[in-house]
Amino acid sequence: MPTNAESFFRSLANAADIEQLISTTEDLYFDAKTVNNESFKADSDQGALAKAISAFANSDGGVIVYGLEAKRDEKGRDVVQAAKPLADPALVQSKILGLVGQLVQPPVEGILAESRIGASPQGYVLVLVPPSDSGPHRARPHDKYYRRHGSASLPMEHYELEEMFGRRRRPLLQLYSHFVRRVGNVADGYFALFAIGLRNTGRGIAKCPGLLLRNARAFEGGFDAVGNVGLPALPTSDHRNLFYGGSTDRVIYPGIELDVAAVTRGVEVSRLALGQIKSVSCSDLSISYEIYAEDMPTIKSTMIIHSQEILDAMEKVGM
Repeated sequence: MPTNAESFFRSLANAADIEQLISTTEDLYFDAKTVNNESFKADSDQGALAKAISAFANSDGGVIVYGLEAKRDEKGRDVVQAAKPLADPALVQSKILGLVGQLVQPPVEGILAESRIGASPQGYVLVLVPPSDSGPHRARPHDKYYRRHGSASLPMEHYELEEMFGRRRRPLLQLYSHFVRRVGNVADGYFALFAIGLRNTGRGIAKCPGLLLRNARAFEGGFDAVGNVGLPALPTSDHRNLFYGGSTDRVIYPGIELDVAAVTRGVEVSRLALGQIKSVSCSDLSISYEIYAEDMPTIKSTMIIHSQEILDAMEKVGM
């Protein structure tokens, strides 16, 4: 799932999108800048870049847009006043990419810089600074730590530095589902088989993952008809609940999905005398769940797979 900064970065697909930012206010994820020297030889240009990278990386990430001029209005807001396109966007992009590893300590991983060219050779440069767990990041050459507060990049307080020096990369597990196949037959009835799994959208490894599904019906054959599931099934005091969990040898890496449980939903098929299908129906599949992992708060919610989604999946494989 993209961060707010990534979504904003991708929304600025061309020069016209950037020029639409005129009259908008800088915010937690957006910093408009001009340059004194497009070769970035000026200390002021390098210092401003270092400060912005430090602030965004120590916060929730953000986008620096070069080629827009922002000024403070009468209400104290930093508002984009005008477009000031760069004469050589490719040069600015190249210089920024060459400097980002030198201006902030420790360096911020994953910084992107892209050009957006207008009708003329002039244009803009976007710099995406992702949030970082390897900080806090210090801006050189003045060795100050910054953080984004609203539209301002401000020096960090002592307590903020203490918090960040003790911060660890943490996992974030989310539930997902997908249709696997149809099971059953005319005599015993048809069922839609779904995989219920965990996706790690955090930046830390999810250790000892666990998943509790309430009022769910497990398919004994697992995903492959021989009983395999993604995490070991653990006993519960209530047979209506399914509990799966792993010890320290079971982890889910960042960006990885793990199919955990195989569950089914019955599908009613009404046939005519000649065997032709008259109608197919089923109800929504609603499952309350809890997700656990080391270094992550317990997540409790309800997942609903709507009946139409089930019927559409069954129609594709045929009855």
